[in-house]
Amino acid sequence: MAPRFTAVSYHQLGLSDLTSCIITAFAFSLLTRRAFILRPFDNMRIQDGMGMPNFDWSAIDIANLSIINIAHFNTGGDEPLSPYAKDFRTGNVSTIGENFDVVNFQDCNYGATYHLTENPYHKSTLARMGLRPDTIFGCLFDYLFSPLPEVLRIFERELAVMRDTSTLKIAIQIRTGDEAMLARDMDDSEGALSKLLWQHRAYFMCAHQIQMERAVNGQKVVWLLVTDNEQLRHAAALRFPDLVLTNLKR
Repeated sequence: MAPRFTAVSYHQLGLSDLTSCIITAFAFSLLTRRAFILRPFDNMRIQDGMGMPNFDWSAIDIANLSIINIAHFNTGGDEPLSPYAKDFRTGNVSTIGENFDVVNFQDCNYGATYHLTENPYHKSTLARMGLRPDTIFGCLFDYLFSPLPEVLRIFERELAVMRDTSTLKIAIQIRTGDEAMLARDMDDSEGALSKLLWQHRAYFMCAHQIQMERAVNGQKVVWLLVTDNEQLRHAAALRFPDLVLTNLKR
């Protein structure tokens, strides 16, 4: 059998979208026994912070191979736009591009690894690999990407807390939108910060409830806050200084 490949191409993706696309395409490669190829990220900053030690960046010429493009494998709303997306949930992904040398994921920003672990065709295969719904993305990410030492130094304090097995860690992930993520100016007035916390109070109330149910007497608890909103990170750190774990240096 001739070599078969999975590729990723991108033109309009941001860093987070590209990462989701890469991990999804890599999972597809594992299940379909295709070689996974990437070209250097000429216009992305991913290599500024991440090493990719398991990649062979040797050029592979796929110009003369048959290629199927999995385009628009993303979300324009609540549901993915690509007809192939349903295969990641309930179908056999081995049938995607089965007659093509290359399956190319083009500008996809829709992560589908969780769906694969619940897919009746593939969940047992992934389970034998040790990949569960709660671990698959992290495991594949750790294999492909390795933060550079200078990046790890920035988060030295946070990493020390997260590695402490005696601490109860509660993760809070809040996505507020691209507009907030791209904002250059931050309103750090007391009124603005209080309003923002009130708008997102349900997340912190949920974390508090988990803390009340899970923490044992005297146990240290931290809320790991991950958000695209710098203003919200500042507001939460000021309101819950002994609980919220986030990095405000950047």
